[in-house]
Amino acid sequence: MASTLTANAELEKIADGEEENTWGGVQRTTLDEIDKLTCGVLNVAVGGAIDVTLTRTQWLNSVLTFSGAISANINVIFPTIDKPWTVKNTTTGAFTVTAKTVSGTGSVITQGNWAIIHADATNVVEVAELGPTGVFTTLGVGLAYTEGTLHVRTADAGGGTAATTADDVVIENNAAVGVTLLSPNNVVARYNFGDPENNEAGFIQYDHSSDTMLFGVSAATRARISSGGIFFIAESANTKMTIGLTINQGTADDEILALKASDVTHTFTTQAEADTFGEMHKQAAAGGGLEIAGYSTSNVALQMQGHADATDIADTDTTADVGVILFDAFEDTGTSRQAVTAGNIFCIRNGSTARFLLKEDGELHLGSTTLVTLSDDKNDVELLRAFDHDKAARGAKGLIRSKWDEFVRYNKADLIEAGILGKDGEDGSEGLWNLTQHIQLLNGATWQLYTALQETQERLALTERKLAALPS
Repeated sequence: MASTLTANAELEKIADGEEENTWGGVQRTTLDEIDKLTCGVLNVAVGGAIDVTLTRTQWLNSVLTFSGAISANINVIFPTIDKPWTVKNTTTGAFTVTAKTVSGTGSVITQGNWAIIHADATNVVEVAELGPTGVFTTLGVGLAYTEGTLHVRTADAGGGTAATTADDVVIENNAAVGVTLLSPNNVVARYNFGDPENNEAGFIQYDHSSDTMLFGVSAATRARISSGGIFFIAESANTKMTIGLTINQGTADDEILALKASDVTHTFTTQAEADTFGEMHKQAAAGGGLEIAGYSTSNVALQMQGHADATDIADTDTTADVGVILFDAFEDTGTSRQAVTAGNIFCIRNGSTARFLLKEDGELHLGSTTLVTLSDDKNDVELLRAFDHDKAARGAKGLIRSKWDEFVRYNKADLIEAGILGKDGEDGSEGLWNLTQHIQLLNGATWQLYTALQETQERLALTERKLAALPS
């Protein structure tokens, strides 16, 4: 049986009975070649614009350096076998050196750097790039290095590359992909973001002892998520919350929450930025309270809606009732609350001037500086009755007519002229009832009735005196 060669390095394998009395020489040759494969370092001179094909004596070495002045991009041809090498490009000239097989693809060896390459019996690929001193500058795990500084691939994602602003570590898979930090259950796991001035300027930290996630900015914890699902901003506890958002504004008195839209540009820039359409802030600097503000370029800036089940809406009229939109007012009792015992519980203002005020006992106060005095050329009592007629025409029930209704001279147009009713909209919407003007009408009707009564009494008194003066 004749001797054979190994598949890749072509080392002689002595067959039984071969090389009698000469096997020692063959062994020494093989051991020398093994020494090259494991420890051999060889410089290969390249130059000019000519490709170089490595001989077996050259490529047997585990470490190869290429030197010389090149005047064009050149290839160094490696054998088409399965073998790794450590190589260094020490050439000069503004051109490239590519390690490749004779018919396969290759990898450019950066000038001045070391690289670990691997021939896979078809192509030559770069496993890792090392700097001039042999320190890793790039590395591929699970693949030949293709991008970033460290590229870890479980499987090919099927396309796409990492952004150059975030390619120092690239982790790739063709299914779910992730990074895990494993630690005991009573310590923290942490990512830090540092700079020359602060090695923990920012951080993301998970505390296994409390199952809390922390987010740090400017070397301080700014937000956290509790194990129960509370998101805290500048706060760490809230015993009155189970799941939700807690924000501690500290001593700041400006917006605590702002809602913006790029298509909003209002003019209230003293109060809020032009693209802010809604915001919340403290009502009083040290006193607290909540102020909600809306900003708009249309005719509605703040709208509140309530949506309730139609089968469950209250339709009774007691002090225990509720409505689809409900407002509650309380005063403190030390550590708890109770209904307001004295004072205002609801107020609507125009700017800083109160126009509608509700007291704790249900008293309603209206403020108006534009009440119009009704003309004396109309009978206010008839106007009131015309109002009842109009309500009945709109579908209201309960109007009891009498013969005196025939003497009412006014109608809806007169009520609109007097300001008791608003004009109907062009879209068919009904004009609203002016309560303050109606109160003024009631006052006028009362005064007209009083003066008419006084005049009647005067006439009766005169008649009585005349009757008394007649001869008996």
